[in-house]
Amino acid sequence: MPFIENSSYRAPRLFTNGHVQTLYAYRFRKLEKLHYEVERITTADDDFLELSWSKVGGNKLLIALHGLEGSAESIYIHAVIKHFNSKGWDGVGLNFRGCGQEMNRQLRTYHSGETTDLHHLIQHVANNFNYKEIALVGYSLGGNVALKYAGEQANKMNPLIQKVAAVSAPVELNGCALNLEAFNNIIYRKNFLTSLRAKTIAKAQQYPDDIDLTGLNEMKSFYEFDDKYTSKINGFRNATDYYTQSSSVQYIPKITIPALLVNAKDDSFLSESCYPIALAKSSDRFFLETPKNGGHVAFIEFNDDRRYWIEKRLFSFFSNSY
Repeated sequence: MPFIENSSYRAPRLFTNGHVQTLYAYRFRKLEKLHYEVERITTADDDFLELSWSKVGGNKLLIALHGLEGSAESIYIHAVIKHFNSKGWDGVGLNFRGCGQEMNRQLRTYHSGETTDLHHLIQHVANNFNYKEIALVGYSLGGNVALKYAGEQANKMNPLIQKVAAVSAPVELNGCALNLEAFNNIIYRKNFLTSLRAKTIAKAQQYPDDIDLTGLNEMKSFYEFDDKYTSKINGFRNATDYYTQSSSVQYIPKITIPALLVNAKDDSFLSESCYPIALAKSSDRFFLETPKNGGHVAFIEFNDDRRYWIEKRLFSFFSNSY
């Protein structure tokens, strides 16, 4: 019955509001960043993936997946890799297509359910390195990708991957998209759409015959954007089809390795459908932890080592302390 309602996380004073947590962690977190070694690998469709490596000579590897319009340079990716580095693990951040130092070559970029590039990375690591264990963690959109991939692979999962974790993950995308239309999410929505518009314009310069920019600047919702661009570019009928096929919640029952999902109750991005309590209660492998506070990709904690609670919680999980 791995539903962890009574989480060990306790928010500091003045940080019991989800928006305060989310904005503080994004804007004001202080952390010495990593100096990555960047590797570029070619994909089967003649595109490329940028891998951001931080190696300490470990025999275990953490693969970290970022959220919407993030990258391996996102502060939370630096934070988790830095923490695992301090414990003797190597780390690598996968920059989803179009999120690295250079726009990708093909028409398609990335989306909430795209798992083939993650699979390519895992095969690359398994074939070219000698790690004895790989841990997989995703944040927000990357968390949905990680859980979906684990469910898709089921009994085919590479044996090096023994656990998977997701943080602040929108495991049911339609509900999350609707939730983000709320007035209290207007700042996040505007920032995301501004970034997505810029990338769509850049992609249209590569593929002018495939991308119609009419109405792009007037779009005010994720559904509008996903209906015209994300879904069509990636082979879905419309936004609803994209959300339905890409939501990881339907794959969670198929996961055969221990899986952890940490979603704060005050995360304004997430709908009620993103807290699959019944699945956790009926599973012996899927662990759902729902701290009262934590915001979106935050879980702030103040201490001398500048680690937040979530990095330590993830390491505990991957070290067999469920």
